[in-house]
Amino acid sequence: MLTAMTNGARLNLSEGPEPGTELFSSHRAFKLWAYSPSHSRLLLRSSADPDPQLPDLHETTVEILFAPVDAIKVNSVYDGLTIRRATLEEADGIKAAARLDGGGHVLILESRGIRDHVVTGGICWHEGVLSPTRLSFFAGILPDQPAWPRHPLGPGYDAGLDIASAEELVHELTTDDTSSKPRGKYRTIYTVVTRVEHQTRSGAPEIEIAGAGAFLTRSEAEDFQARLKPVVADSWVEEIPIAI
Repeated sequence: MLTAMTNGARLNLSEGPEPGTELFSSHRAFKLWAYSPSHSRLLLRSSADPDPQLPDLHETTVEILFAPVDAIKVNSVYDGLTIRRATLEEADGIKAAARLDGGGHVLILESRGIRDHVVTGGICWHEGVLSPTRLSFFAGILPDQPAWPRHPLGPGYDAGLDIASAEELVHELTTDDTSSKPRGKYRTIYTVVTRVEHQTRSGAPEIEIAGAGAFLTRSEAEDFQARLKPVVADSWVEEIPIAI
């Protein structure tokens, strides 16, 4: 069943359509953008930003998400892309080669003579304008742990491939360029947070929680935390990602 989204669609393959049906087609160039092993999700993107591998420049970004994924055979770049549901014969052959019994549904990805496939439970796509701190339309934020997702399919396992170098961090801290741009990398800093109790006339303490300092290594943060221990009610170290 095809479910409408704002500038996109979500398709539960368990409810159709028929084998061989075309699901998506675009003349735009798409790139393999991200894969999350913890949630078995695969993301393709046609970016709005200049990219030497993607000759077309568009004002919007288009993303295609496959989830959950059981098996994949994909290229890094597609110059135009059509996605259709595999025929029964194609699906049987691909599943047999991947040693899959039942499970996901087979989608065929075609582009200028290229024929790849994804075995998945569902597919959805979205087109729009990404804000600078939004790594993808499908990067979620957990209500009980609100934090900036560190990769396009976060939250989830982060392999560390998007960690910025120290040089990149220094450049961003010292550059005069204040223009807004997509933030695709991060560098973790370690912030010492303190809880201070101020005495009041009523007798009930006034509690103040504030950041006391930020450091590039945990050992430095813990060293400073130890120095604060005699003068604060409590303190702890929090890991904070800086968007680069």
